[in-house]
Amino acid sequence: MDCITGRVIFNENKVKMLGYKMDDFIDSDYTDFTDLVHPDDYDFVMDAMKKHLEGKAKLYEVEYRIKSKNGKYKWFHDRGSIVKRNSKNDPLLVKGIVYDITERKKVEIELKEAKKNLKKKVEEQTKKLEKSNIELKEEIKEKEKTEYELKQTKNYLNSIIESASELIISFDMNNRVKTWNKTSETVTGYKKIEVINRSIPKLDVFENAKDLVKINSNICNNKNTSYNDIILKTKDNEKRIVRLTGSQLKDKDKACLGIIYTGRDITKDIEIHGKLVDGNSYLITNPKNITAFNLFNSLCSLGKKCMVITRSSPAHLNINIPQKNVKKILMSQSKIKGFKTVSELENIKDEIEEFTKKNKNSLILIDGVHYLLTRFSFKSFIGIFYQVNDIIAKNNSILLLRVDPSTVDQSKMAIFENELQTMPYQKIENLIIQDDLYDMLKYIYEQNELNAAVSYKKLMRKFKIAYMTASKRIDSLEEKGLIFTKRQGKIRAVYVSSKGKGLISKRQTT
Repeated sequence: MDCITGRVIFNENKVKMLGYKMDDFIDSDYTDFTDLVHPDDYDFVMDAMKKHLEGKAKLYEVEYRIKSKNGKYKWFHDRGSIVKRNSKNDPLLVKGIVYDITERKKVEIELKEAKKNLKKKVEEQTKKLEKSNIELKEEIKEKEKTEYELKQTKNYLNSIIESASELIISFDMNNRVKTWNKTSETVTGYKKIEVINRSIPKLDVFENAKDLVKINSNICNNKNTSYNDIILKTKDNEKRIVRLTGSQLKDKDKACLGIIYTGRDITKDIEIHGKLVDGNSYLITNPKNITAFNLFNSLCSLGKKCMVITRSSPAHLNINIPQKNVKKILMSQSKIKGFKTVSELENIKDEIEEFTKKNKNSLILIDGVHYLLTRFSFKSFIGIFYQVNDIIAKNNSILLLRVDPSTVDQSKMAIFENELQTMPYQKIENLIIQDDLYDMLKYIYEQNELNAAVSYKKLMRKFKIAYMTASKRIDSLEEKGLIFTKRQGKIRAVYVSSKGKGLISKRQTT
């Protein structure tokens, strides 16, 4: 470029690269060039040349877009300098070289755009990640809260189980012990660590392991819905009879996961009833048959051969006397599927005679005397009963006869009471004890229900009395048959008898 005239001589290659001919630029000046420069690049292109001509830049070097003949822009890189000056050092001529950098610029632009898009995507992903992190933190926080609440609930339930006065025992589907509460430890002497996760057959505490495994299976298969009396052997090699009620543990699909039992130690009750003398008949006066059934079940669990003759419905009988080895006979004039039925007094006598002949020291319960008394005269019934009484004595067995007092007048009830022994817990009609003795009796009963040992010292502390006074009160209660004492380790423990329980119940309801 001539700096004086502004005339520009274009490089032929550059002209061709732009799609022009040399003839298009004959006698051209710099404006012919600048008119083709992209408007966005014009200012800094002119500024770059100005700075070089003014000596502010050593070289003229610039990248810009210039319009080709087809109207599209191409990128060029110009580099040049002043090659001739006058005596005053004013620039006269500028020369330079030109590079077509369109492809490079295209790549740079694409890379720049890609980088921009990538940055945008990174920002978007970062925002999503930040949002996800916030949501995750909330989920973790909520999970921790739920876990804390579950832990609190678990601890609360565990506290209930551990503080329960009843035995609570559970098993999984492999018959391994999963729950063994404090009361279970107290009754058996076996600590939780000694039984947990061990299977029933491998534990000495369960005397009839096979029977318990079968009971578990029956409950899981909905074949057993009532209670079961099982024998536990303590660490001191004593036997404890516990009455357990079992329920299924189910998952969300209602499939059986295991069995949980709740129950109580009935050994003391059975020990009292176990004093019933073979060869005797006993009278149970109660309007409801559940008391007779409970006593019957307790005595049967001691190993006696048992038979029940009742007016109860089959369903009621199977629920309340679930043992399979008990012979069950229904008093009915109609045939009942699955049961033997009797309708005549002679038939009842014959059944009892046949059963006791085959099974010495057995136990018979006749329940529902009111039904017989409505069908037969009292004289006929008593006549047969005398024969049954002789059969019981001859075969050294025990008969329990339940009579609803409301269905029999006093004169007839007097005959029953003369011919039959009265159950120990019912001999309380004319028994009156002082308040201080009653308070001690009630306290002993409450402690027994909690499976807590009651010693003389414990009674002395509770009632703030001397040993002599405590001993006299205990002797008085024992003479009346309201309590009994038993050696338990180093102490002589005190227990309430069935008669004592009957007195407490009578006094509380009158």
